[in-house]
Amino acid sequence: MTIREYKEGEHKSNFIGLRVVVKVGDDYRQKYYNFKKAPSKEERDKLRQEAKALNGEWNMERELIQSRKDRECRERRRVSSPYTTGVSGIKMKFASTGKRRKGKPLKYYAPFFVPEFKVANIEDS
Repeated sequence: MTIREYKEGEHKSNFIGLRVVVKVGDDYRQKYYNFKKAPSKEERDKLRQEAKALNGEWNMERELIQSRKDRECRERRRVSSPYTTGVSGIKMKFASTGKRRKGKPLKYYAPFFVPEFKVANIEDS
């Protein structure tokens, strides 16, 4: 997502350097590159290159995870079933009853809808 460079006086703990932050999947990844340990311009440029490489690697991993989630979502939508309604979480079923009229058996069908409830995992505090 981002590479942030902190100069003198910008960070509350007087950190001087780079911070790489990327959200990969459900977790945030971050790494700090300290310029106090690299006083020369060449060493700082090397740290900047390392930060850019790490940022690119994490962004690539983030894109792979996102594309996999998108593909799984599309595959789930493709499922064609006589019970789907087009509304996520609601399925349609049919109930049947039978009667006899003038000695002939007759079947009657009526649709009914079944909601799918997802229970969240809640811990008691």
